[in-house]
Amino acid sequence: MSERPDDRIGCGDAQVITVGRHRIRVQTSGHGPPLLLVMGIGGNLEMWEPLRRLLPNRRLISFDVPGTGGSSTSWVPLPMTALARLAAGVLSHLGIERADVLGVSWGGVLAQVLAIHHPNSVGKLVLAATSCGQGSIPGRPSTLWIMATPRRYYSPAYLNRVA
Repeated sequence: MSERPDDRIGCGDAQVITVGRHRIRVQTSGHGPPLLLVMGIGGNLEMWEPLRRLLPNRRLISFDVPGTGGSSTSWVPLPMTALARLAAGVLSHLGIERADVLGVSWGGVLAQVLAIHHPNSVGKLVLAATSCGQGSIPGRPSTLWIMATPRRYYSPAYLNRVA
């Protein structure tokens, strides 16, 4: 029996929506001006929990990109422009015309592409621990391997070794 995205364990108030051909797990919380949270590569919406508690006066929207958390997996890797279209689709599906966007690490690159290709969907843009875009190259190729795995999020010993 195959596991469906909405059968996975996760945030209790998360929902699975359809955007294009993808089933995307989304969580919204709070009230106030909307803030779209875009997590780094391999991260899921549960990773935003500490921040959620600190921003009670914002409507926070987070989602699992395809292949992470409870979202469906794409047969082929999606280009950043397609992921930006998907993020804009999440906002549209929720009836949000415009939101501020916070992107962390790889999510910051995606947030920049979202702002460039869907400027009417983005208010303020907050970039944290990110790069200037998808063309940037880390100092060492081995860094790409470290960044491609979410292991650093779950193993403090591994994070200490690679940081």
